[in-house]
Amino acid sequence: LVDGRYHQGCGCFHSISTSRADCFRSDCIFSRNHPPTCKSSSCVKYMSLPFHHPIRHSPLKCADCARKEREGSKPTNAGRDVGQTLRPLPPQLQKA
Repeated sequence: LVDGRYHQGCGCFHSISTSRADCFRSDCIFSRNHPPTCKSSSCVKYMSLPFHHPIRHSPLKCADCARKEREGSKPTNAGRDVGQTLRPLPPQLQKA
């Protein structure tokens, strides 16, 4: 999980902190539910991209996009984490 600030004005997400969440799948080598003696080649061996968890929302553009707009250049979402999109947390990771 990546906690951060989401800027609604430009769509950028700036990371603040990261943490690891257990998926609780018995076929995932990163889960505590995966048996330590398992030798199966069908188990999940790669982590998926982290989920962005906005803990702060800003209706404004981020500083980089606001600066580029003032300078007359086109914003490129420089603050957006590369290759990431804002995705909702899966149900098992949502707080009640």
